Amino acid sequence: MRTPTKAIKISEPFTGYMRVRRYACELSAEDSGLPQAAACNILSGPGHNVSLVAVLMMHPDGRLEAVLKQGDARPARVLRGEPYVKLGAVGGRWDMPGDDPATVARREVLEELGAPVVDGGLVPLGEAALPTMPGESSEADRYFLALSRLPPNPAPEGDGGGMELPGLIRPVRMSLDELFAAEREGKIGEAGRVRVAYGRALDRLGYIPALGKYV
Repeated sequence: MRTPTKAIKISEPFTGYMRVRRYACELSAEDSGLPQAAACNILSGPGHNVSLVAVLMMHPDGRLEAVLKQGDARPARVLRGEPYVKLGAVGGRWDMPGDDPATVARREVLEELGAPVVDGGLVPLGEAALPTMPGESSEADRYFLALSRLPPNPAPEGDGGGMELPGLIRPVRMSLDELFAAEREGKIGEAGRVRVAYGRALDRLGYIPALGKYV
């Protein structure tokens, strides 16, 4: 087993909105007792952490609908041979002055769905941020449940960036069965994040999808 004992920054190959930093890591090999060296690159950036939101609409009969966003444009998907635009999770980075996880969660619901969170309808799902790529990046996610009401003709504007384009981005309502089917079929670009977010949200509400009821 190898245990990191020291990490020394040796270069910064790229600095822009995101940063790539290269470190020389000294590893102690417990089986031999001899130190070994390895190089590693770490991706980071301003406000690198993310608030991910499981947005739900609750009907008077207790029925739940999930709300995702259509028009989630991510260039990296093309390298995997996937469509440039897919369904996506609601969420965003903590990259503006004064940001905190809950503020970002509320802002992203309004920006990406064109609807506010109802009063008292934002609930944190866990206290710790979960790393998304712990071996490569400093990024970590905080998860939230948000209850929202969509207006008759929502017109989300996105954040003005190239990955959220007005006219392309819009809310998509779906049943929980449709949500989980979309995950399995690869229709959601961030399916892993969506699974964690909605799994935690339904647990918090005491709803068991397989049974179709609250417990």
